[in-house]
Amino acid sequence: MLALPAAAATAPADSGAEIGGLGAADDVMLPPPTPLTAPQTLYLDVTLNGTPRGLLPFTESAGQLRADPAVLRQLGFAARGDAPVPLEQISGVVVRYDAAMQTLALEVPLEQLDLPTTELGQARETTPVASASPGALLNYDVYASQNEDAGNLALTTEARVFGLGRGVLRSSQLLRTYQEGDGGGWRGESVRLDSRWELDFPDQALTLTVGDFFSGFVDWSRPVRMGGIQIGRNYGLQPYRVLTPTPSFLGEAVVPSTVELYVDGLRQYNGEVPVGPFQLGAQPGISGTGNAQVVITDAYGRMQTLDFSFYGTQQLLAEGLSDWSAGIGRMRRDYGIRSFSYDDATIGSATWRRGISNRFTAELHAEGGGGVASAGAGGW
Repeated sequence: MLALPAAAATAPADSGAEIGGLGAADDVMLPPPTPLTAPQTLYLDVTLNGTPRGLLPFTESAGQLRADPAVLRQLGFAARGDAPVPLEQISGVVVRYDAAMQTLALEVPLEQLDLPTTELGQARETTPVASASPGALLNYDVYASQNEDAGNLALTTEARVFGLGRGVLRSSQLLRTYQEGDGGGWRGESVRLDSRWELDFPDQALTLTVGDFFSGFVDWSRPVRMGGIQIGRNYGLQPYRVLTPTPSFLGEAVVPSTVELYVDGLRQYNGEVPVGPFQLGAQPGISGTGNAQVVITDAYGRMQTLDFSFYGTQQLLAEGLSDWSAGIGRMRRDYGIRSFSYDDATIGSATWRRGISNRFTAELHAEGGGGVASAGAGGW
């Protein structure tokens, strides 16, 4: 009776050995699976603070993502050296890696990034290509008056011819007829006002004038009418150029945002700004004191309002900008009375202004001739 249980206990062991070692003891002896330890290069679709940055290479090793410093610099990090950097070890960075979708979302504080400043609201600096055809025009202004004793009729004209060769030829004239008092007869007269030939160089904002012109001047000098030759800056040839310093407002956006600028309650600018610092320039032509508001609305609808006070003036030149003229000739006399009345002495005049900074503009002016000379310097 005691031998039967022993035989029953040994029978399963013998049976298990007969079917090729599939018993429980043999299962325990199988080696465990070995994970992949070799680094893999992955091209992930990257977003930085919500901004798509495209496909970039990363290295995955032991479940950890690493990036070369060149890739980090491309994303805006101030990375140095050549060794790959684990993303989890970068201070303040939140990493969201989706292995199934092969995407990588990074949330990075702005102090960890070295992004360029985005300039908004800047004036266009490119020179448009202008076409010209030969032509002529006539401007005129008519004035008439009449009373019981006398009458007056005056016609002022300006004629221009352009497109025939280089430059523009222009001349203005005053034609007048009047009746003397007490029923007298009508008398007439004509006076030449200005005649000159102008050659413009739009790319350099320069104009060469031969004929009648105004001498250059500053606020503490006075201009004179001259007949001769003059060359100088003419920013009227580049109307898109901003000549005076404009108020600028600095800010930063953690995620792509919309920026609005209000000056004294009127909206001056509305546009998009990417992640990083930005500089928003006010529209030119603002003078005097005023208040401005910059409203930043991010992709989540959160709004931030920044208030500024500013002061603008047309007396200043923008930093690095210069304005100058130089002329030589004879001073005009009896303007509007006689057609060809010029002084016998030859005089010269030169004026130079330069924006040393957006806060200071230097001025120089000199003139002389006929035994008299004067010069001065100033600034704003």
